[in-house]
Amino acid sequence: MKNGLNYLLAISLFISFSACVSPSGNEKNSTTKNDNVVAKNIIFMIGDGMSYAQIQGTETALKKRLVMSSMPVTGNITTYSADKLITDSGAGGTALATGQKTNNGMIGMRADSTVVESLLEIFADAGKRTGLVVSCGITHATPASFVAKDISRS
Repeated sequence: MKNGLNYLLAISLFISFSACVSPSGNEKNSTTKNDNVVAKNIIFMIGDGMSYAQIQGTETALKKRLVMSSMPVTGNITTYSADKLITDSGAGGTALATGQKTNNGMIGMRADSTVVESLLEIFADAGKRTGLVVSCGITHATPASFVAKDISRS
């Protein structure tokens, strides 16, 4: 059962990630015989507090590339908040989940308190199977940003 949930999360998160990021330009373009191929499943995986510095540091320490660095399609997104220099998990999670910037402390809303649909909700409304699997509590700010809307994450 746990493996099934992990699989569902992986698929739904990848779908979400692909929809909200643009190619970073650092990777080689993937070529296929059919440019109209649509991904069947997308997995969106979030490494808490992770950026390219952590990836490069790990690759340097291991003296080899991580598998994730050789994926055919990758992207990036900025997760800074609308009101503070240092982003909290609510603002960062909302940026990941909705593509919108918000104030620190807010979840699933724009800085002006307008509720925004998350990618998880958009795909569910489109009839796609979605899921959320976490290694922390589901109510932690980052995963909660995919399903909750609140001015204060506390």
